[in-house]
Amino acid sequence: MSQLGGMANEFARYIASRMPRDTPWTHVYDEMCRVASSKEFHGMGYAELSDAGISLSILGLDHLSRLLDEAWRGERE
Repeated sequence: MSQLGGMANEFARYIASRMPRDTPWTHVYDEMCRVASSKEFHGMGYAELSDAGISLSILGLDHLSRLLDEAWRGERE
């Protein structure tokens, strides 16, 4: 796994650990944006997250959704 892919997976696990699986997607997205705006995840804001392959734009949500689903599945195992 590349370092960029690893960071995206780590971000998804970080968010998944804070939000239960049944949380409405809009609340999960709000939390991701809050974390980015406060640079709470490894001091990374929107630009740094984007550079690491984590896009919070509407075009990147499908990818983030898949990563979060994997993270939530991993928590159950």
